[in-house]
Amino acid sequence: MIRFASPWWLPAGAVLVAVHLWARGRAGTSLGVPSTRGTRRLSPSWAVRTRWVVPLLEAAALLLMTAALAGPRWGVSRVVHVTEGVSIVLAVDASESMGAVDPPPDGPGTSRLEAVKRVVAEFVARRTGDRIGVVVFGSTAYTLMPLTTDHRALTAALSRVRVGAAGPDTALGDGLGLALKRLRGVTSPSKVVILLTDGRSNAGMLSPGTAADIAHALGVRVHTVGIGRSGVVRITVPDPLGGTTTVTRRADLDETTLRGIAARTGGRFFRAGAPGELGPIYEAIDRLEKSESRVETRVAYREEYPVVLGVALALLLLAAGAANTRYLEIP
Repeated sequence: MIRFASPWWLPAGAVLVAVHLWARGRAGTSLGVPSTRGTRRLSPSWAVRTRWVVPLLEAAALLLMTAALAGPRWGVSRVVHVTEGVSIVLAVDASESMGAVDPPPDGPGTSRLEAVKRVVAEFVARRTGDRIGVVVFGSTAYTLMPLTTDHRALTAALSRVRVGAAGPDTALGDGLGLALKRLRGVTSPSKVVILLTDGRSNAGMLSPGTAADIAHALGVRVHTVGIGRSGVVRITVPDPLGGTTTVTRRADLDETTLRGIAARTGGRFFRAGAPGELGPIYEAIDRLEKSESRVETRVAYREEYPVVLGVALALLLLAAGAANTRYLEIP
């Protein structure tokens, strides 16, 4: 669409053109002769018939020059949906107990960790516009992926995590503390940690309670997810002699601590007795943590006055050339 920066020049141009044509009409030329008797039978030439061309060219040039002063611009309007995403860090337990398969299994031979990977991939795919990072913890904690909008890379990195990658134990406080470190200094309308574990904190330097206090001070909401049934579970672990072996261990989920972390930070606690219950839990978290969005209309302008002014000057030159050659008027 065409718009003008100073549209008031347009009526001014129309007035100038009207005055110019009126002045040209009054200026007319005449040549005094003793008698026109001998010229009455002469037909006017095509130059005489089209003598209005020069005033018309001048008027058009004048009109275009005032239009150029009006600042014509061509603009394309675009509706832009601006999304202010949530910053989310997933703190995933990869201790040895995450290799357990809870009955009924979520598919043949699917461990808790493998079920978590699948559900997290589905969750991440829905979070368009969000920055998401992953922290993996066991006996220690490490950053698998810093905050990123490249959700494909994040999912690919998570798919390569193996049970026991960070050690056999559960450093719950260290895992949460490192997730909070990833969010420190981040400017975002909402900062969230999703902490998933199947055990009780039995390693690490930072206690879960202290980590929850830090999250509260930083304004980070922590949703905690407890996975797996408590009691004796069979876990497939690496065999020191090569290959893998199955051992029996007791899985003891600390619901009290997980509920306390969620309550301290304004989050929610979710319980998944089996990996198959993780899907609805992540769907609930997805509904809780909505990104803020707004609609903006942006117009990109391209200034067109140089083109208009160029055409005006061309017409003015053409009028001047015509007025001094074929349409030359002699007083």
